[in-house]
Amino acid sequence: MFLMKPYELVLILQASLPVDEKKELLDSIIDIIGKDSIQQTDDIGVLKAAYPLDGKRENTHIHLVSYHIIVDPLSVNVFTKKFAFLKGLIRHYFYTMKPNEKFMTYAEVQKTLETLLPVKEEKVKK
Repeated sequence: MFLMKPYELVLILQASLPVDEKKELLDSIIDIIGKDSIQQTDDIGVLKAAYPLDGKRENTHIHLVSYHIIVDPLSVNVFTKKFAFLKGLIRHYFYTMKPNEKFMTYAEVQKTLETLLPVKEEKVKK
C-alpha cells in the first residue's frame, strides 16, 4: 500500500474564461486527481493579481480554487505533467500539509486575520 499524504492544491485559472469552460477545466482537474482524493474544495473566486501573470494583460485578474487532497506523493509529478496540457490553467501549486493540519478556507483565514489585526494596531498605538 502507498503512503498517502495530505496536500493543498491551489489553482490559478484565467478569470476571463467563460463559465462553461471553467467548469470543464475544473472537471478535468477532478478527473486527473480523482474525486475520492478530494477532501474539501474552496472556490475563492476572482481576485486582482498584483501583476499580470505570464506578462499577459488579460491575466490581471485571476480565479483561485483550492483543494484539500490526500494522494500518493509520487502522483504529484504525474498530476503536474497532465496539468501542463490544460487550457485556462495559469499555474498550480502543491503544498504539503502535516497529517493533523487543518485545511482553512480563504474565508476562515480572512476572519482569523480580522480578529488578529486590530490587536496589533492597538499595541502600536500604545
